[in-house]
Amino acid sequence: MAAHRRLTHWRTWSDIGSVAFSCFLMSVLLGEHFTDALAVVGIPVSVYRTVVVGVTALSVLLMLVFLSDVDEPD
Repeated sequence: MAAHRRLTHWRTWSDIGSVAFSCFLMSVLLGEHFTDALAVVGIPVSVYRTVVVGVTALSVLLMLVFLSDVDEPD
């Protein structure tokens, strides 16, 4: 059985960083317009903000983990 390879390729970092940056931009640029549309549908603004902050934080955390390249023992 092949050993599990850690995803440390630069493209992985780039993709994760792009997701974090995109979520941040979406929350800043589309905040008012998007939250108004969500209010019409009946979705609370707090849900939108929680999802955006959560995805951004998770993406940054994953990017930092991949950049640290710390090997974990098996």
